[in-house]
Amino acid sequence: MFSSKMIAHACYYCVSYAHLLGPNLRYQLGAQRDTFHWPADASSPTCSNPSLAKNSNHFHGQLCTKFPLCTTLSLNIANVSFVVRGCMEQILVTKLRINAKFQKNGCHIVRSKRFYLTLAPLDYIICVCSTEYCNSDVQNPFVHANHSESQSLNLVSTVEGKRLGQSVTVEIHDLAATLNLLPAFVVSLFLRMFYTV
Repeated sequence: MFSSKMIAHACYYCVSYAHLLGPNLRYQLGAQRDTFHWPADASSPTCSNPSLAKNSNHFHGQLCTKFPLCTTLSLNIANVSFVVRGCMEQILVTKLRINAKFQKNGCHIVRSKRFYLTLAPLDYIICVCSTEYCNSDVQNPFVHANHSESQSLNLVSTVEGKRLGQSVTVEIHDLAATLNLLPAFVVSLFLRMFYTV
């Protein structure tokens, strides 16, 4: 007699309403095949902010059986709200799913391929986490990233966890506070050193 134990991992599962996006952006999202699979059965008006939906029927769960990892994918475009949430194994395409960087906690910027010469390729922020229902954070803010047009997959670690993100914020605030304390001429000398070529 054989005994097997089924282990499943649960994640929030949804996709933002696409009809709220502009037509060119909808077209690009619908045409991409190199970054994520569109969850056709999980459209939600609150996917960008799941804390609003935790006690409503607008949010679904998804069971992961291969990898115990949840993902949150968002467009890296300023002032655009679009999020996909679910199991990493079912949301991300194979080339990303099998990449070791996506099999551990962290966030990365991924550039999709350019499909149309008249439209720029899209950048996505993809965060992966390893506890049940861990993909409930609000949409990631826009991150400025420099990519060359020839790069189809560019993984740039943006956050290794909340601790790293908080320490970077503290360091930036400390630098700003220090600069505010310096006399204006010292600040101008400091800026000239970094901005003269």
